[in-house]
Amino acid sequence: MVSDFDPLGDEGKLEIYYKEIKEHSLLVSQYPNFIKYQQGLKDVNFILEIQNAFSDYIRNAKADAKKLKTTINCYFNILNLIEFVIELDKKHSDVLFLDYLRKFNNEYNNIYKPTDVIDDVEIYFDNKIGIVAPADYTTKIKVTSSILNEPDSDYGTKYKYSILKVILKRNKEEGAIAQMIEDCELKIETFFEYIKIDDLGKRLVAKINDVGTAFSQDEIYRDFSKIYRKYIILNKDLGEFFKRETKDSLMQLCDDFERILKDNDLSHS
Repeated sequence: MVSDFDPLGDEGKLEIYYKEIKEHSLLVSQYPNFIKYQQGLKDVNFILEIQNAFSDYIRNAKADAKKLKTTINCYFNILNLIEFVIELDKKHSDVLFLDYLRKFNNEYNNIYKPTDVIDDVEIYFDNKIGIVAPADYTTKIKVTSSILNEPDSDYGTKYKYSILKVILKRNKEEGAIAQMIEDCELKIETFFEYIKIDDLGKRLVAKINDVGTAFSQDEIYRDFSKIYRKYIILNKDLGEFFKRETKDSLMQLCDDFERILKDNDLSHS
């Protein structure tokens, strides 16, 4: 049996992918700031700018973003195969470089939920902690629809925000779920109050209150997601449950904010 495994040939391919990635506009424009941040200049605006650049690129240049995602996956696939088989140039496994690519990969997966097969980026990092995937490894990832499916009637109407009904339905087997939901509600309240005093948040409120058609719903969602990312970075003690559940239903959270904002305006009119 002749093996197709060719470490030296793969090393050449790895160099091609490396050069292509390093010359990409997202690396040229944002990677230097990422390096500065990681090396000690802890300016949160660096991270926000990077995340917003990722998000805007993925949403506005879909074909190019998909191509970059594919290239990154190919890079990690080869790296996973040969990193410990032959001696590679250290640049290929530079920790900061790989972490930056992983952040792009995560943002892409957050926007376009993967529906099947392997993600070579995550497999690479799994291998680093000792979880080695077999060659024929595939996985199915549950996709959460961006369209709200109204929970059954037995979930009641006691919750102020619709997203809490969704969270409850998704986690109904979780222990102490009532307490977790209550905690989420308080954190949502605090987040919504923050939006009203944040500079970008004030502009978002103005767009929502605009009675014309100048601002699309997509623009509202984009602005809301930028404020959300900033808030998550600035507040380290929100807890993984809150971050996971709100991140998975961010448009629903935005819809709740719009509804509460308009309801308050009506109550004061």
